[in-house]
Amino acid sequence: MSTSPPAGSAARTLAAGVVTLLGYFAILCTVFGAIATFVDWRESSPNVRTDLQVLALFACAAAVLIPLGRFMAAREKPAPPAEAPADGHSLGAGLLSGAVGLYVLGMGTWRLFAATHALGPDDFMFAPAGSIFVFAGVQLALPVRCVALRHLFGALLMTAFAITFGWVAFGPGERHFTGSLSVGGAALGIHPGAWLGRALFGIVAIAAAVPAVVMWVRWR
Repeated sequence: MSTSPPAGSAARTLAAGVVTLLGYFAILCTVFGAIATFVDWRESSPNVRTDLQVLALFACAAAVLIPLGRFMAAREKPAPPAEAPADGHSLGAGLLSGAVGLYVLGMGTWRLFAATHALGPDDFMFAPAGSIFVFAGVQLALPVRCVALRHLFGALLMTAFAITFGWVAFGPGERHFTGSLSVGGAALGIHPGAWLGRALFGIVAIAAAVPAVVMWVRWR
């Protein structure tokens, strides 16, 4: 005789799952950041100091987020499964996302025809970037019952993510990365080297490419 656990007994809150996932992502960034820092150090790059700052930031984030996610998961109470909406889609959000994507595609196409220089692969990267918003909009607008179409556009969405971030990470040519981190009243300007910037974008590209391949195989 077997008994089934009550509904929601194995459910985990979204917060604990997101914190743990961010912790694992920080671990990946730490590993790739260490490799990029080593390469810049071997090449006597002036970006080594910034690379070390970013590396320490990701290492500290991983050291905090992983235990925090486990602590939150251990203390949380079982949550009943949430009821999905009747139609399972958001037409307004889908139209907004699709409009943003069409705007990006339209502006990119206009710049192609107005360009006076020789066109290169970088000039066409607006296509996958704008397609991310278009595919996401279709995904949001489709009702739950359209399983095959939702799966197709989900695969297209992850593929567009992988192409966009993959080109930044692995494409030819020089790359410049800059950013800033603000905590309270303190701000830190980040100017990572090309290797570290490519590594971070490469992590996202691989993280998108793996589920994209799985989704295409399942769709077929």
